[in-house]
Amino acid sequence: MDKIDILTIDDDRIVQKIVRKALEPHGFMVRTADDGESGLSQAVENPPEVILLDVEMPGMNGYQVCEQLAEHPEFKYIPIVFLSSHSSLHERMLGYEMGADDYIVKPFEADDLLARINVLLRYAKEQRELQAQIEIAQRTALEALSTTSELGQAMSFMESSLSFNTIDEAARGLLEVTGNLALDCRLMVTLEDRICWFPSEEQISPPWRRS
Repeated sequence: MDKIDILTIDDDRIVQKIVRKALEPHGFMVRTADDGESGLSQAVENPPEVILLDVEMPGMNGYQVCEQLAEHPEFKYIPIVFLSSHSSLHERMLGYEMGADDYIVKPFEADDLLARINVLLRYAKEQRELQAQIEIAQRTALEALSTTSELGQAMSFMESSLSFNTIDEAARGLLEVTGNLALDCRLMVTLEDRICWFPSEEQISPPWRRS
């Protein structure tokens, strides 16, 4: 069974060790980055399954990293968790506003970290599965609408054909249907003494007669 890839972006080496000790015995592979720039680069080049992100770091802080990750569509279903010593409501709300899925205050319990990550992973899996089902349903609906539209136009032509009085009316009715279906059509009608051509744009009836 493949291990779950976790990326920890934190300049505190002690926190990195704590995260490894808490997660690696439970089937996780923990990668680390010491600052925001290198963490962002790692995440983009090789997206993990969960990102643990410190707030205060040299250079790019955690909020900036989170904001930039949110601009990449591939991170839509990758949980981002802030690990921060800032515990104020303002700091927590700012973390969620930047796109984080959870906010854990340092120091934290290893069991709490593990439990929250597992919950987020299950939620992300459910979201991906739901999105896949939505896309399948949308494709099915579009195909059904397309088929229904084509069939409807064909049935409408068959009903209208009962009221056609001339070859010209029948030809124009058929060309209207093919035009609505984005088909380039040329219609040839063979009569007793001549052949009539009906293109999409205008009627052409060359005076060809059978010999």
